[in-house]
Amino acid sequence: MRRFLSILLPTLSMITGVIAGILLAREIPLGHISQPDSALLTSTVAYVAGHYVDPVSNHRLVDGAIEGMFNRLDPHSRYLEPASMQALQSEAHGHYAGIGIELSLVDGYFSIVGIMANSPAERAEVNAGDRITSVNGESVKGRRLGDMVQQLRGTPGSAISLGLKRADKSFNLTLYREKIEVTSVHTSEPADGITLLRISVFHENTAREIRALLERHKAAEGGIRGLIIDLRGNPGGLLPSAVQVSDLFLEKGVIVRTAGRSDESHSTYNATEGDLLAGLPIGILIDGGTASAAEVVAAALQDHERSLIFGSRSYGKGSVQTLFRVPGQRGIKLTTARYFAPSGRSIDGIGVEPDVVWHGEYDALPAHANAQLLSSLNPVTTL
Repeated sequence: MRRFLSILLPTLSMITGVIAGILLAREIPLGHISQPDSALLTSTVAYVAGHYVDPVSNHRLVDGAIEGMFNRLDPHSRYLEPASMQALQSEAHGHYAGIGIELSLVDGYFSIVGIMANSPAERAEVNAGDRITSVNGESVKGRRLGDMVQQLRGTPGSAISLGLKRADKSFNLTLYREKIEVTSVHTSEPADGITLLRISVFHENTAREIRALLERHKAAEGGIRGLIIDLRGNPGGLLPSAVQVSDLFLEKGVIVRTAGRSDESHSTYNATEGDLLAGLPIGILIDGGTASAAEVVAAALQDHERSLIFGSRSYGKGSVQTLFRVPGQRGIKLTTARYFAPSGRSIDGIGVEPDVVWHGEYDALPAHANAQLLSSLNPVTTL
């Protein structure tokens, strides 16, 4: 039976590998290694253990050999130490250890686009709009967004030093990570009847949170005339969560397909009858930090002509990772499939192209999308 874990491979809230979905499998099955390859590995470990300038255990060398093997694959496959394995399972349930920021790439800079309430970042008076220039004294220039998010995570109580730039002022802060409870969905009061919904990551409760928020807005005076879903800086998360969110706004048809080498990697996810907004217009905001599960939603609603996409081309992570348990409370996160949008197109390495390209200020895009949706509405259209 498949059980899926989310990777808050957050905003970004923050996570690491920007994953479309993770399948938690049973113990890793035994495979077959040829006798010459097995002998080469064993003799190399033994030689290094016996001749390296400092004593080193076989266990440490085997761990290193496994890590090196994953470095030869893709950026999303990893060998997980027990702490990392435990962190992924925690993130599946909507919490992690970090400093409580939402991070995105804005104009090529790692910019903080949101601060979580009662978090280390809020208490240290970190501001939305601050740019991170260094982590623990090392420049962040040239890093990937997923790698940055991963470095911001850690164990509760551990320290992290950030170099920040605010306008023309540069300064350093040391913060201490805490357990962060993630609310993946935030909404604002409707502007002219258009509700703005920000999804920071896809975890197991995201679709439920969206339904509850929209039902509340629909019941309020004035109702809803349309919806803007802000997926900028959303690194992805749980693939089934992305399917559930897409299904809220689609009546029928394919949402996403996955395909890989094994039979179990081939799946088709279809929409079920019932559009929560009954056809009211939807706009989706994306940027270079929109990845994985977030791209599943954007591509599905775009292909079904259910939404206009605003912003800039998304990240282009169209692969699915499976999480296997291995002995010693360790795990491996392995790319096992790619996903395909309803039209059959692959997003991997390509991304989602917006219908309306935006070159303006980051904070001005929601208002621009709002005006576009309003122009398409009949004055009395509401729900």
